Amino acid sequence: MKRNKNANWDILAKHLAGETDEQEQKEISTWLQKSTSNSALFIEATGFWNSINSIKEMNQFDVNKGWEK
Repeated sequence: MKRNKNANWDILAKHLAGETDEQEQKEISTWLQKSTSNSALFIEATGFWNSINSIKEMNQFDVNKGWEK
């Protein structure tokens, strides 16, 4: 993924985690409308986020059992 200096990574991460407020959602919407490269980056970031969540769900790790070992 190319580094996009125009991206607000904190807000994007909050959005992907479902933690943005109304103002942050507006910022994301405005940013997405500015260019197709922003939209492409958003789609790519969303794909990575979903892949990571799928892996996490398939490989549930029990922290307590890990510490016991």
